[in-house]
Amino acid sequence: MMTSTKPAALDAVIRKQLADSLEHAAKDAGLSLLLDQLTCDLGNGFTILSAPIAHAEGLTAQELSKGTGLVYAYLAHAESRELPAGFYTIRVATSGYDFSEGTLKISFVDAQGKTAYSFAGESAQLRKGPEQSAPTPEEFAARSLGHGRICGSRKCFKWDRVGPGKWEFGCSDLAGNATAC
Repeated sequence: MMTSTKPAALDAVIRKQLADSLEHAAKDAGLSLLLDQLTCDLGNGFTILSAPIAHAEGLTAQELSKGTGLVYAYLAHAESRELPAGFYTIRVATSGYDFSEGTLKISFVDAQGKTAYSFAGESAQLRKGPEQSAPTPEEFAARSLGHGRICGSRKCFKWDRVGPGKWEFGCSDLAGNATAC
């Protein structure tokens, strides 16, 4: 006999399991997480499970300048040699509270305290207005059409979300090379 589960109950079970796994790894690393902000992004060949790291007193300009752990994450990407699958503290360094300077450094620190990978990024001052922690219904719906392909015997129809409200559509051969539809 098969039983059905309501979507909200299933979501709660999955979220609890993911949160427990991430929280256990964070505790082993001596970190406390803000699990109410847990995010999970799964795709073909990648997994990102993350939550912000709790900071009792917030962050100082000096901590941001030196670089501080903002997020704890489990990351796995099938094609990444630089960043093997595992748990990482994501450390961000900015010019203190001067976000308009436009630069930052993001580093992925492994369980042994070594920087596994880092890169430069861009920063900007947070826009004024109400905080929005959850995506709008339109943003949420758009994320569900992230990327994918549907293949026939000779070619595939493919789509990729390239930005908010923007997609690329086209065809590819079975190896993934772009081709005429």
